[in-house]
Amino acid sequence: MNIFKPMNSIKPVSGMKPRGGRWAGSLLAAWLLALALVTGVQGQVPAQINYQGRLTDAAGNPAAGAKAMGVRLYDAATGGNRVYEETIGTVTLGPNGVYSFQFGAAGAGIAAALNGPERHLALVVDGVEQGVRTRLLAVPFAMKSADAQALASEVAAMKAEFRVIGVPAALDFGSRTVEVGVKKMLTIRNLGFGKLTVSGITYPEGFSGAWSGTIYAGGLQEVEVAFAPTRQGAYGGEVTVSSDAATGSAKLAVSGRGVPVAPPNFVTVDEGTLPSSSVLGAVPVSTFYIGKYEVQYGEFQEVRYWGVANKGYDIAGGGGGFGSNYPVTSVSWYQAVKWCNARSEKEGKTPVYTVGGMVYRTGDQVPVVNASANGYRLPSDKEWEWAARGGTQTHGYTYSGSNDVNEVAWYKSDSGSQTGVSAITTTQVVGTKAANELGTYDMSGNVFEWCFDDIDGSGAARVIRGGSWFNYAGYCAVGNRYIEVPTSCPSNLGFRLALSAVP
Repeated sequence: MNIFKPMNSIKPVSGMKPRGGRWAGSLLAAWLLALALVTGVQGQVPAQINYQGRLTDAAGNPAAGAKAMGVRLYDAATGGNRVYEETIGTVTLGPNGVYSFQFGAAGAGIAAALNGPERHLALVVDGVEQGVRTRLLAVPFAMKSADAQALASEVAAMKAEFRVIGVPAALDFGSRTVEVGVKKMLTIRNLGFGKLTVSGITYPEGFSGAWSGTIYAGGLQEVEVAFAPTRQGAYGGEVTVSSDAATGSAKLAVSGRGVPVAPPNFVTVDEGTLPSSSVLGAVPVSTFYIGKYEVQYGEFQEVRYWGVANKGYDIAGGGGGFGSNYPVTSVSWYQAVKWCNARSEKEGKTPVYTVGGMVYRTGDQVPVVNASANGYRLPSDKEWEWAARGGTQTHGYTYSGSNDVNEVAWYKSDSGSQTGVSAITTTQVVGTKAANELGTYDMSGNVFEWCFDDIDGSGAARVIRGGSWFNYAGYCAVGNRYIEVPTSCPSNLGFRLALSAVP
């Protein structure tokens, strides 16, 4: 059979997977050969079977060492009933990741298990069943001419099989910025008994790639697929692989979504997953936009005056700063949330935060979040950390954009000086240090930044991130999080805006 699947769709333990090469995940000489335990009896199935294959790691390099292996037989290529299982034991991999073993120690048990119209073998490595099953043919040692012809026809039919397999069944590219593409890999894999000729691959709107050629038995071909949306909204369809197989072609579903280019002074943070080392764990983060800079005192003042005069916001007494392009400070969590709504209304956007079904403008209350609103908001705890780490472009730095805190952060230096200047005693102009991988500034240092999340669900304390001019370098690490009561207004705490990637 020939199998077409997305790259990395099969995920055995420790990254091991059956891989290409003449014998990869297939039987020696492409057929099952009986050893001399059952011989000379016409039509009898073997009682012991030799199996050879090859393992590679996730990067395609030959695996090494010893693996605990086993086999399972099923009556179908997927799903079906398990008709036989045997633990082989420890198998030492040879050069180039090649291994071999015999199975069928149960004697009559294997003979009975193979006595059926269709059998498929699944390899078990270190307790994990591999995702692709191999079709088995039992070949007796003595065979009449008519039986040989029937066997040849069956082999030819198996060669002609060409089907789609993948976990997950669809290749999803997620949400991507319009005109900014992303690439993923799929693999065309030939597990049949003859060569497979691929004449071409066609793609639905927004997806592209190119490859044609020959894949020999047991081999595979990796194909790069690009998703580059040119409009907002959903994309989807099927990648079609055309071949000389009897079925002609195989299809694999693909999907993705185009999101708008980030507004001025914002950057797009593409979806991804925080590292498992994060205090939050390996949690997924959806695509969103985050401000390049901390909210500056000048823009805070402009929106505050407008909100108080035009919509009755009670934020007249909040916020401080050393100049229009310095970060705003001395603003409580409640004031920051209401200011986000005020700016949304000023610019004709839908406010994110409501209380009792009304736009949140007054009082110290925990609002309801309208996730479908296109207005300004505070980033969530996980969004803030994902952006500070550099999102999908991360280099794994300790601080936001560097392992050298002096390159990216204004902070309180242990030595009393920083990068050759006197120790700072106030906030600094935003954006004067280096940006991180995404193009955001001051996510380490200058001022702590409010996140929307509380720490335990009680609402008594809200998460703050990033460190500040008043704190030592350790506070500026992207993985560190702290808390502050929502009414607090210290001179080293401000905020940064976020926007949801909604139409």
